[in-house]
Amino acid sequence: MIEMSRKRTIAYIGAQSSAKSTRSYSTFIELSLQGYDVGYITEIARDCPYDINEKTGLLAQRWILKNQIKEEMIKRSHHDVVVMDRSV
Repeated sequence: MIEMSRKRTIAYIGAQSSAKSTRSYSTFIELSLQGYDVGYITEIARDCPYDINEKTGLLAQRWILKNQIKEEMIKRSHHDVVVMDRSV
């Protein structure tokens, strides 16, 4: 087990279909099995009520940014390690 004396964040970023979700979830499970207090954040954009990807606009980007930061702050306050499927 790696000694962690402070809170850590692990974020996976990359191109579409590059296994970010699979790797981030695997990391979450592995660290949990090793006894770490781990929080997991899925891709926030999936919950966005506005058009995303090619049709995205300022409202969608603001929504994603605000909700990603909010979720990161919540998880960091409750866990020693936070693993994220994407980050801002």
